[in-house]
Amino acid sequence: MKSKIMYIENKSYGHHGPAWIGFVEFSKSGQTVYFHNKALKKLKPWYIRKSF
Repeated sequence: MKSKIMYIENKSYGHHGPAWIGFVEFSKSGQTVYFHNKALKKLKPWYIRKSF
């Protein structure tokens, strides 16, 4: 798996949730991020829309 240093923020508590900077690993598809032995699903923000 590919490793990268990233900023991770827990938004389940609202806009001011806990945050970390650390090494993460990505799955082969890139849809899942692993941080501290936990799998986090990579979500696309609701405000990003495709222009056709």
